[in-house]
Amino acid sequence: LSGPTVDRAPDWSPDGQFIVFQSNRSGNFDLWIVDIASGELTQLTNEPSEETMPKWSPDGKKIVFQSSVYPECDSITGIFDDGCNKNHVDADAKSLVKARVYTSLLYRHWTQWQTKRRNHLLVANVDGSDIHDLTPGTHDVPPFSLGGPEGYAISPDSEELAFTMDADSQPAISTNVDIYTVPLAGGESKKVTISSGADDGPQYSPDGKYLAF
Repeated sequence: LSGPTVDRAPDWSPDGQFIVFQSNRSGNFDLWIVDIASGELTQLTNEPSEETMPKWSPDGKKIVFQSSVYPECDSITGIFDDGCNKNHVDADAKSLVKARVYTSLLYRHWTQWQTKRRNHLLVANVDGSDIHDLTPGTHDVPPFSLGGPEGYAISPDSEELAFTMDADSQPAISTNVDIYTVPLAGGESKKVTISSGADDGPQYSPDGKYLAF
């Protein structure tokens, strides 16, 4: 791929025939899939929430990615409320009020202001359908990082996602990041680490029985 666009964060499909990647060729950072043999491009997502960090499931059927969403748009069923998210993005863009009010930390990371949106991990079929929010709530998942290992991994059987989250009520004064797991089909998450420090970089063993971190 070449051109004036930013293309990054590539991930191979398990069969080696496709690559999913992040690109701003549509205006926002969305996810695209390229057929290696033909060079044909397919747009996977078309959201104003800027999708990043795509990861293909080992069975080749799903793609997990990070998206900046409004927590109030979480649905009871876990299905991603695309319309709600777009309405909030449009309303913020059109608002004449540009003042910011903060009642808690964190309010800024480097040059980026903290907004009402939070980074969540979403999952979609490879055709872009059936998008679910796997980490609903008011926490950033994975949490803000200065670099290092990825904050999530998919189990070898494609049934589960392991991810990192700082669930402290005041994350600005806490580095107690823990590892959680959640079914890739959606559902309740389960905390699997209990240390008071930062646990990061989960990786499944080939048989799926263990998590290294």
